[in-house]
Amino acid sequence: MLINTHDQNKSSQTGQGLIEYAIVIILIAGITTGVLAITGTNVSEIYQKAVNALGNNPSPSATPDPYPDDLVTVKVVDAQGKGIQDLRVYKYRSNGSYAGFVGETTAEGIVEIPDLEYGSYKFRADQHATKFWSDLISWPDQHFALINTGETPFLVKVVDESGMGMSKVRVYAYSSSGSWAGEKGTTNSEGEAELSMAAGDFKFRAKYLAHAYWSEVVTIPHADSVIINIEQQTFPVKVVNAKGKGIPDVRVSAYSGSGSWTNENGYTDSKGIAHLQMAEGEFKFRAYYQGHEHWSSVVIVPQSGSALIETGEQSFSVKVVDERGKGISNVRVYTYSSSGSWTGVDGTTRGNGIAKLDLAVGEYIFRALYQEHEFWSSSTVVPGAGSVLIQTGQ
Repeated sequence: MLINTHDQNKSSQTGQGLIEYAIVIILIAGITTGVLAITGTNVSEIYQKAVNALGNNPSPSATPDPYPDDLVTVKVVDAQGKGIQDLRVYKYRSNGSYAGFVGETTAEGIVEIPDLEYGSYKFRADQHATKFWSDLISWPDQHFALINTGETPFLVKVVDESGMGMSKVRVYAYSSSGSWAGEKGTTNSEGEAELSMAAGDFKFRAKYLAHAYWSEVVTIPHADSVIINIEQQTFPVKVVNAKGKGIPDVRVSAYSGSGSWTNENGYTDSKGIAHLQMAEGEFKFRAYYQGHEHWSSVVIVPQSGSALIETGEQSFSVKVVDERGKGISNVRVYTYSSSGSWTGVDGTTRGNGIAKLDLAVGEYIFRALYQEHEFWSSSTVVPGAGSVLIQTGQ
């Protein structure tokens, strides 16, 4: 039998090559194992990961279910799917019977309910005077329920008669039936207030000058804004003395007809008139003058046209005398309310010891400063008395 030396040599070379390759593999494996041993890595773990990666032993899902299987998770979200915090969630059975309060939502809008009895349930969250429900779930086959309130940003704009936005107006949300929805805000410089409103029918109230002004009823999210119109105009209030003459520089404040402060005020001009920006409604006005309050009658704006405040101011005499009853001249006399508040009114006695002061209706006491001593009168009602006496005892 003839042997082909060429084939034999080729076979020998191939065998030698395989042996050399095996030796290299063994060396690499040994070096790798040594390195892993030094670094503390478990070789079997590396092998298992490689096998798993090749699909021979699939690993568990990389995204585990975020909601535990041993309880029910209820999540309450807005229109964008963001969780809503601090909403109360209630539990109901499939027949509609109430099964109790389960808790308030977390910052993520979640309430977790443990230890449910087997059965079907649905859940309710209340927001903005409206009830929102989840679908019916069957426990323990299902362990998650979603409540979507449809909450979304909603714009309320308050404008005057010219359509200009009115700033710093308080706005409140109500259900269409008039229930307070728990949402409020204040208009910005453009007259706009942005509220976060759930889906449903709502109306909005602007509180201005102690009066309520309402929007129409709108359906959210079909509507994303509403306008409240407040018609206002300049309204004159005149403050006069007993002779009907206007008194300048008197602070005048506006109140609702029932007496609520409107936050509107101003000062009288040289003719005794304060020009206030008033909306429609019933109002009365107060002048704080010489430590006393003086009121107008209740008027209807704009029908009444103006309001009048009469202070009853007239001339009043204060006489300062010595122990013999003789008048003392050049004595400074100061006027206070009966409670001791300084009125801003003072004067100096003349040769007969009398100081003439213009005083509005009210109760007063008077102080004379004489020879670095204070001397006081008794309490006196103006205009009941036309004068009062201060004795110095000197």
